[in-house]
Amino acid sequence: MKLKRQGFYKEMPYGDQSDPSILQFIRERGEIDEDKIYQYLEKGIVLMACGGIVKDIINPDNGIAGCPDILTDGIWVWPGDLAYYVKRYHLELDKNFIQTMRDNNWHIKDITNIDYDDWDIV
Repeated sequence: MKLKRQGFYKEMPYGDQSDPSILQFIRERGEIDEDKIYQYLEKGIVLMACGGIVKDIINPDNGIAGCPDILTDGIWVWPGDLAYYVKRYHLELDKNFIQTMRDNNWHIKDITNIDYDDWDIV
């Protein structure tokens, strides 16, 4: 299974230096469907559970941003704290990712056939 990567930034502890900067995606206002996007991100299926917490990388004084779990909807994969950044900083996401959310009617489909030995993140 190939999963599309979204919401990983070089400033994040699990980001890569080749990832974009999160600062490029901060917006004054959120998408019209920002609440639905936030809820969709929060309800992702845990693909990889990671213990611990991560702090807000934009403003550490804000405290905890979430957990470093890796979540999926069976098409996309994103970090567990992405919802926090969407809600707090109106982070802009890939339009194709948002379209997938709309196509799924804002619900994560039940994924019962994840082969944990055969997935790839692109």
